[in-house]
Amino acid sequence: MSRYIRRRLLICIPLLLGISLLNFIIVHLAPGDPADMLIRPGLAPEMIVLQKEAMGLGQPIWAQYGIWLKNILLGNWGYSYATHRPVIAMIGERVGPTFLLMGVSLLLSLLLAFPWGILSGLRQNSLGDRLSAGVCFTLFSTPGFFLGISLIYLFALKIPLFPPSGMYTLGGERGFLDVARHLALPAAALALPGAGVYTRYVRSCTLEVLSQDYPRGARAKGARTFRLLRVHMLRNMMITMVSVIGMEIPPLFCGAVVADRVFAWPGIGKLTMDAIAARDYPVLLGVNLIAAIIILLANLGTDLLYCWIDPRIRYSGKGEPPC
Repeated sequence: MSRYIRRRLLICIPLLLGISLLNFIIVHLAPGDPADMLIRPGLAPEMIVLQKEAMGLGQPIWAQYGIWLKNILLGNWGYSYATHRPVIAMIGERVGPTFLLMGVSLLLSLLLAFPWGILSGLRQNSLGDRLSAGVCFTLFSTPGFFLGISLIYLFALKIPLFPPSGMYTLGGERGFLDVARHLALPAAALALPGAGVYTRYVRSCTLEVLSQDYPRGARAKGARTFRLLRVHMLRNMMITMVSVIGMEIPPLFCGAVVADRVFAWPGIGKLTMDAIAARDYPVLLGVNLIAAIIILLANLGTDLLYCWIDPRIRYSGKGEPPC
């Protein structure tokens, strides 16, 4: 198992290099020039050239990438063109709120999806099952920004239960309840589409497990439905659900970008949108690198959970004991 982890971590190195190179090229080929954003109109072209040289944009793109990669390996992520602050400090301030939003929304999605999907599977083709399918398709087909604006309109304007934006109340104590009230709407905007996706998978897993022989044998012995679910079904369903959750981490991260913008949540999404508007290359490259690391670690964690949930799965190399 340890050999497998080491091998996967070593594979992540060339993957990160390739992703960083591709991101660097795309960011620098995008329309717009950060030097033009910082210079007042009407200045001489020589001033623009000097500004580009000072920002390191006058060299060939391969030389810029080499300098950037060397600085990253040395722990220097550069400085923002707009705020002149260290990029690593700016990202560090936003990672916590983003992880909080992603974690709470993922937890809410699963808490909704498991009972909802299991009930739909147990009552296949009933009226409730058909209504559940319609609701699920509606939820994960609704654009995130539209769902967020609708939640603000309903639960912040018409029925003022929750604040529409921000993470804290201005001048407030910034306690747990204050953060929870501000978190409710953006977490719901991310959780509801995810719940629609997970519910359909849970329903499919329920039907697949019920079609096997061992649930039928347990029912023939008089096992109640709750025991059947807890002992015989949930663990067998988790393999598929772990795969689905691992695949949904990148869309969840992208959804957090939209939620940050709609609800003014102080996460990485808002930082990314501000950096795009300002053509802030160092911040964009840093955010893309963090996103790549999160996704690669999520995939690695998914593979390791397989082994823990189902001991029949082995990731051992030749001569190495199984996990």
